[in-house]
Amino acid sequence: MRETETHRCSISCYRGFNLPSAWPNIGWLLAGTAIGLVVGYLPAIGGTVGVALMLPFTYGMDLTAALVFLCAIHVAGQYGDSASSILVNIPGGPGTVATCWDGFPMSQQGKPGRALGIATLSCLIGGLMGCLCLVTLAWPLTYLALQIGAAEYFALGIMALSLLSIGAEGELAKGLIMGCLGLILSFVGADPVTGAIDRFSFGYTKLASRDPDRCSQRSDCSPYPR
Repeated sequence: MRETETHRCSISCYRGFNLPSAWPNIGWLLAGTAIGLVVGYLPAIGGTVGVALMLPFTYGMDLTAALVFLCAIHVAGQYGDSASSILVNIPGGPGTVATCWDGFPMSQQGKPGRALGIATLSCLIGGLMGCLCLVTLAWPLTYLALQIGAAEYFALGIMALSLLSIGAEGELAKGLIMGCLGLILSFVGADPVTGAIDRFSFGYTKLASRDPDRCSQRSDCSPYPR
């Protein structure tokens, strides 16, 4: 049984590396990297906005090519953000705010190349470690997420409300008001326990978070295991 799982994992890893390395996907990888760098260099835009802008162009593309293209934009955009942070002290995204603290002073000292080199090496090491962690931990985290049921969701809700009191320290009234508003908004739409889709929707179907036709044909629309 162990050897079968290992063999299956090896085949999946081989397919995962083989698909992006095909020539059309390599071309989309290079194009996505170029677009991501340009978008990342633009101050206050970043890779996330670049992915959102390029998403409509992927609707007619092959699934693998689209994923490679968008991932390349995101990763290259995260690196390109550091250039604007180092050279002009304007972070390209929230992840490069700390780069301004050390990178821009180095640029003022006449060492912009060294700062960009450090940023490049850091992005390379962080990206490789992130991919390794994703490949290693994806299956255990997926299995753990599937074990979460109603009791765990209730515990998470209680913990969130407890953290609300800590975050609103000194402004308890405002914190309670915001928390109550959040709870009221969460009550609108489908009930995750009973599967009711018209909860506080006032007859407006777009307020329901599930398709009423699909749920009407099923006896249970609840995501929780029974």
